[in-house]
Amino acid sequence: MKKIILAGLLLISGLAHADYRDVPQHDRDYARVISIEPKYTTVQQQVCQQGTVTRSNQGRDTAIGAGVGAVTGTAIAGRHDKLLGAVVGGVAGAVIGSEVGQDSTTTVPTQVCHVEQQTVRAGDIVTFEYRGVRFTQVFGQ
Repeated sequence: MKKIILAGLLLISGLAHADYRDVPQHDRDYARVISIEPKYTTVQQQVCQQGTVTRSNQGRDTAIGAGVGAVTGTAIAGRHDKLLGAVVGGVAGAVIGSEVGQDSTTTVPTQVCHVEQQTVRAGDIVTFEYRGVRFTQVFGQ
């Protein structure tokens, strides 16, 4: 009885160690690849660019000049002429401020972004034949 069990174990052990290369070519299970085509998809991507914008300070300087001129005109004018002093001072200050601001600019860093559509590869469409039947499978999604 021990000899039969030992012989059975040796037989099972030998089958467990069988090498795939020992299987005849016609008994192997494989598929034949017929074609591989790239699969593309469209995605939206935000693209940003750094830059600078140069802005004129003329409007700001005109407003500041008008304000300073109005306050100064009111202070210089007599007691009953404060409105006239404010108007004349404001106009004069605005003219002077505009002239000062004409050559004055400020450069401001900016970032301009927009969305672009881009086509990217999303995988492969593989067509293969297995046991006489043709299959198509998408890989890499």
